[in-house]
Parts: sequence; C-alpha cells; structure tokens
Amino acid sequence: MAAPPVTTREVLTDHYRRAGLLEPGKNADARLHDRWVRMRIGGRLIPIKPLLGHQQPFLLHDVHHLVTGYGTSYREELQLAAWELSSGGCWWYVLFWLNRIAAVLQGLLLCPVRTVRALRAGLGRRNLYGRDAAEVLDSDFDAVRNCVGEGGALPAHSVPRL
Repeated sequence: MAAPPVTTREVLTDHYRRAGLLEPGKNADARLHDRWVRMRIGGRLIPIKPLLGHQQPFLLHDVHHLVTGYGTSYREELQLAAWELSSGGCWWYVLFWLNRIAAVLQGLLLCPVRTVRALRAGLGRRNLYGRDAAEVLDSDFDAVRNCVGEGGALPAHSVPRL
C-alpha cells in the first residue's frame, strides 16, 4: 500500500521547526493567525508586523522557498524576489509588490547574474500568490511543486476535503 501524500502543511511545518520559527505543538497554520511574523535575520528572530492582513502572502512566500530551492540567505531572498515577480507578481498585495521590486533592484546591484537567472527561471511559471493559503497547505506538496513548475493549476484531487 502506498504511503499517503505529504501535504505542504507538513513540509512547511518541518521547515519552520528546523528554523526555530514555530512554538512547540504548533504547525504552519499558526503563521496564518499570528499577529507577528518572525523572521530569522543574522541569526536572530526578528518580529515583523504583517500590515493589512498580509500573513497569507508571507506563508506563500515561504512555500516558494521550498518549491524553488532558493534558500533564505540575503542573496537568495533577492533571487526569490526576482523569481516571484517574473512568475506572476504579487497579486493584489501592494506592499509585497513594493518590497519585491526593491529587492530585485538590490539584486541587480549586488548579484546581477544570479538575479537575471532567477528572473528567467520564473518566466512561464505561476507562483502561489492569489491562491488561498489554506488550500495550498492542504495540498499534496509534490502537486504544489509541479503546479508552480509547470505554471498550471493545482489538480482538484490534490486538495483533500475534510
């Protein structure tokens, strides 16, 4: 009998735990309801207030790290910003648009070759902004990875209905 698919929630929860971004007993869903998003910057956890209810795009951004393979170093964050813009932008999250544009400009100054590669890598792909974060968390992680890689839609069967 085949093992059940691993959900994006499980993969992201594991990632958060390894990074020390989750309290014991919580899973990735907690990040959707937190008043503050904690990011590790220079080895320290820094609280950031998600303005205008932007917890959802923070979580989707974290899933982008997992599906693209871009890490969380400063330069890799700049690369991911380039990938996110060229793979469809930031939907209606205006503050994310401004942040991503500023990050790409920094990337073009600090690591231009990597940034241009990331911009090219996003072409023809479809990022997760604009999707419901809870639906993405419920989805099979491999289906999410394939969806982003192929620029398509999440298959209906990948979203279990409880």
